Amino acid sequence: MNSIFYQFLVAVTGLVGGWFFALVSRIIAAGYFLFSGNARESIRFYGKLYPEKSPFQHRLAAFQQYQNFTTI
Repeated sequence: MNSIFYQFLVAVTGLVGGWFFALVSRIIAAGYFLFSGNARESIRFYGKLYPEKSPFQHRLAAFQQYQNFTTI
């Protein structure tokens, strides 16, 4: 992953701090959650795991899962 975008992120992160890289990665993860068809599988998983909760809570749990992947 030696693209110009990645090199730019690393350079700016070196100047302003790690929060910038974390912010960009969270935005990318949010976009992937919203526009990828794979998110439906996570939502369905949380629906089966927590049937007593609302569909909104299933979506929220799946979204938080995608956001947590940015900290790995």
